[in-house]
Amino acid sequence: MAIALQSLTPPKTVPAVPATIGGRWVVPLILAQVLSTLAIIPISGLPGPELPTLTPFFLSGVLTAELATSFLLFAWFHDIRTWPLFLLATAYLYSTALLSVYLLTFPSAVLPDRVFVGGSQAAAWVFMVWTNGFAGLTLAAATLEWRGGNRRMTPEQARVATKQAFIAVVSVAVVALAIAAAGDHLPTLVTGTSYTLLNQVLSAIGLSMLMMGIVVILLHIRRSNELFSWLAVALVGMFCADLLTALGGGRYTVGWTSARISLVISASVMFMFFVRQFVRRQHALVDMRQLLEEAVAQRTADLTETIRQRDLLLREVYHRVKNNLQVVDALIAMESRRLKDAPAREALAELRNRVFALGLVHQQLMSSNDLASFSIAPFLRELCDNVAASLALAERGVRVDVDAAPIRVNLDFAIPVGLLTTELLSNTAKRGQATEVRVSFQPDAAGQAVLAVEDNGNAELANDPPQPNTGSTGDRILEGLTRQLEGRMDVMRVNGTSVRIHLPLPDLAA
Repeated sequence: MAIALQSLTPPKTVPAVPATIGGRWVVPLILAQVLSTLAIIPISGLPGPELPTLTPFFLSGVLTAELATSFLLFAWFHDIRTWPLFLLATAYLYSTALLSVYLLTFPSAVLPDRVFVGGSQAAAWVFMVWTNGFAGLTLAAATLEWRGGNRRMTPEQARVATKQAFIAVVSVAVVALAIAAAGDHLPTLVTGTSYTLLNQVLSAIGLSMLMMGIVVILLHIRRSNELFSWLAVALVGMFCADLLTALGGGRYTVGWTSARISLVISASVMFMFFVRQFVRRQHALVDMRQLLEEAVAQRTADLTETIRQRDLLLREVYHRVKNNLQVVDALIAMESRRLKDAPAREALAELRNRVFALGLVHQQLMSSNDLASFSIAPFLRELCDNVAASLALAERGVRVDVDAAPIRVNLDFAIPVGLLTTELLSNTAKRGQATEVRVSFQPDAAGQAVLAVEDNGNAELANDPPQPNTGSTGDRILEGLTRQLEGRMDVMRVNGTSVRIHLPLPDLAA
């Protein structure tokens, strides 16, 4: 007598569980049980083989299914927390407890040729308490579901209700076991292997409650709640089993034996339905995973295309900026050729070098892999070669050596460094007398970088103190860019001029 759930993990709200694929099989399964019972009724009173081992087999199968069903129902109840589901879970817990007592009181079920607990009437009374109690609880659950008893408990109320249900069920089972063990003073329900009139009356009461529960479900609940639809199948199975037991007239008749087998099959079928629900859930998870994988693949493709488009756009931007700076450089060169004033032409030449430094940064970024950073070593070498050519240092007998570590830098760092290098080389050319200029960019022990421009200068000026700031454009550029990069500039004149600028390296991760 197991029950099917819509899913093993229910929703957080309390909607009616639709009668989907499983619900369509409810009526055919009920008809199959009814027709099988009708076929057995004419021979239900015939004596059958006495099989004492049938009861342990029947009880162990039903008990396993009932216990699993009770556990699953209580787990679902703690998510939904409605009274009908609580009563249903309690009914299956009650059935599990009373089945255990029934196993202990049935003759030859535990010990051969004797009763383990109680007298000759104990098993019959426990059976009646079990079947009628289960029928009453399921009828109450179905009626409450029909009348709209879906008010939700709080989580604390659900925990308390579960604890109280467990205590009540165990108490009933202990009382039933105690009464059964007290002696053979119970009213007679079985004489030999036949049932008394009192037994028939109690059976009729249980059958009536089962029938009422079935009618309530089929007429009012079946189309809106798959859980109670399958409860109807379980109740019909129990009704048919109780009916065959009553019509069989006693133990080990065809009706009695068929009823036990029917209960085992019914419980096993319902338990397999739980397995089917789990399989359906797994299939749903597989389908969902496939949908998610497809969505992730599509999203990845979209992001990849977006990144590709962004890279193309950035490369185009860097290319256009470089081209525009080349146009500016060409315009400055045209104006420079028209000028006759040497200082003015020199100023424009310095401006061209600064523009070249800006354009070279964008060219380096355009050819880098990530479009955000590049190695500063080739950048400084190309920059120094261009500035040296612009200032005609080679023609003046000045050799420029560049020693730069392959440190990756970004746009915001490279532009100031390029302009600093350009200004320092220009200052070296202005001082004159140098035959060697060394440009280096290396990391230091403090985790910073040191940009150094050193020349061998004029020996006569080697021991002169550093000249004060003249306020020229180049000096202002040096001070401003050093301050922008939060660096520190040191100037020394010992056997030439050495300018060392300590700069914090950029955080490329940011």
